[in-house]
Amino acid sequence: MYTEKQNLEDFGLPENVQDKLYELYVTTKGPAIGDKYSVVDVFNEVFYLLTCVYADKYAAEHVGQYLSRDLQIFPKKEPEINQVTGYPEHDNEYDDQRYYASKYVFTFVWLILRIHQNLPKHVRFFLVALEKRINDNNPYYDQFMPFLKGQGLKIDIPLEPCPDLSGLTSDVTTEDWVTETKDFDRVIISEIVHRFKDTQGRKMVINEIRNALHNSTPKEDLYRIISAETGGKKANDTFLDKLLQEAIGEETQLQQQKEKEEKTKDERITELENQIKTLTNEKREAIRDKEDAERERDKFRKKWEELNSRLNKKYIPAELKSDEAKLIIEELIKQDLITPLGHNTGMEFVIQTYRWDGTGALFGYFVDKMNFQLELADSGGRINWKPFKHAFSNYEEKEKRARDTVSYYKQHPDTKMPENAEKIDNAIAIAEEKLANK
Repeated sequence: MYTEKQNLEDFGLPENVQDKLYELYVTTKGPAIGDKYSVVDVFNEVFYLLTCVYADKYAAEHVGQYLSRDLQIFPKKEPEINQVTGYPEHDNEYDDQRYYASKYVFTFVWLILRIHQNLPKHVRFFLVALEKRINDNNPYYDQFMPFLKGQGLKIDIPLEPCPDLSGLTSDVTTEDWVTETKDFDRVIISEIVHRFKDTQGRKMVINEIRNALHNSTPKEDLYRIISAETGGKKANDTFLDKLLQEAIGEETQLQQQKEKEEKTKDERITELENQIKTLTNEKREAIRDKEDAERERDKFRKKWEELNSRLNKKYIPAELKSDEAKLIIEELIKQDLITPLGHNTGMEFVIQTYRWDGTGALFGYFVDKMNFQLELADSGGRINWKPFKHAFSNYEEKEKRARDTVSYYKQHPDTKMPENAEKIDNAIAIAEEKLANK
């Protein structure tokens, strides 16, 4: 049912809880325990009882039996016979200490159950029943309750029976096995075997029980099917073989499950490695895209800065501020060939420069016609491009095509003029008419 621990750390308590419980122990053990037993001895009593409670589905109904149990510490003493009177003499001091030691141990059982976070239902019922029995006339309960409320400790440790056979010695006799199994009752043997969580432990305990069964039972009675103590079915080799095969089967199943999990892990690792490769490649591509985008951004930023710088240098020269020039440009604005650029002062829109929205070829025709109309050409008849360079924000984009167009049609008089040339001619005609009427 339970394997005794050798050190305080073996009980599986979190270090902070262990330290607080130890502090509680050394400050409260007083007359109940004294100096006869160590904290490990007392905690072995406590945890053995906890293990029994966990294994007992009806522990709540057996609280009285638990409280009357004889502890390994301070076991019950038979009274000595007085040689003079012939009457038994009880050791009242020892009996009192034994009584309070039991209260002390069960108060520790209550405390550990109270700070445990995940109690099975039957253990919760036991705790309720235990608290009702120990909270009256119990000095330790009165000491432990403020500790419980003040510390706020929480634990979640396994308390189910989980024995091992590492401490099994020759002191464990065949008669002990007969007693513990209640004459090899099958139900009890099955419970004992299944308390062992590892397959090796189950194999060992089945072997021990088999040896005890053979040693305690005459050959002719080996197949007697009734336990002399419980009246239930008694174990035999066939039953033990079945338990053994079940243990081996579970071991095989666990091994297969482990191999499957390992395989799944390997597959998952491979999948994750492939994902890492994919993500790495995507990261490289993203970095390249980012670098390309940054280069494009820098290129456009540089271009924008150049254009902005150029725009800041633009202005409308005097040559294009004459009444005739303004009228022609106003008509071309209406024709969507020119867009005025500037800023709004809140009172009016101040034009700073223009943008040519037609083709480069048509811009060349416009500059040529304006040179003739406004008499901007020099004495040799060469076109004066300078005023238009200052006045139009996108002059540099249109200049080459404009110059080439003008040069070509002047060399080839029969060449067709650029598309929409008539809009410029009409704008000039309208401006002349307005000036004449004015």
